[in-house]
Amino acid sequence: MASTLWIGTRKGLFALRPDSRRRGWKLTGPQFLGHIVHHVVQDPRDPRRLTMAAKTGHLGPTVYFSGDRGRSWKEA
Repeated sequence: MASTLWIGTRKGLFALRPDSRRRGWKLTGPQFLGHIVHHVVQDPRDPRRLTMAAKTGHLGPTVYFSGDRGRSWKEA
């Protein structure tokens, strides 16, 4: 199972994933373009579950959940 480094920035959320032999990396994103992503936490009991805290501009602070390793997100 590949590891993922989640990178929260002022411009959105990025994912950095290694190749199968961990000799190279692929950067994907941004997700949540224009949102300030403060935290992304992976559940240690279930690596597929992620929780993210972001500031979405006019809506203020918001929490999002993903149950599929960040492929899709739902607002809390």
